[in-house]
Amino acid sequence: MAQRAGLTPWDLYRLFKSATGLSPGQYLTAQRMEEARLLLAATFLSTREIMFKVGVDDENQFNWDFKSAYGLLPAQYRLRCLAANSADESAVIVRSQAPR
Repeated sequence: MAQRAGLTPWDLYRLFKSATGLSPGQYLTAQRMEEARLLLAATFLSTREIMFKVGVDDENQFNWDFKSAYGLLPAQYRLRCLAANSADESAVIVRSQAPR
């Protein structure tokens, strides 16, 4: 990629980091964890399926990266999402049953 841009790998790395604030590897991990976060919240795919879907093949690394990014393990994050959705649904049901 650097060669196509007419740069050395080091120059491309420096330009990328100055533009994004992250190294290319850190940027890729952040993108993967964001996609995993969205999938955990919106689907019933297993954590392992999500891990593979976002391009990670090491479960320990996936858990470490996710916890570093969001402060929770993927399974803990999903439980919070489910609890929040359940609370939201309860509030809607209570409001819709209120006398008018």
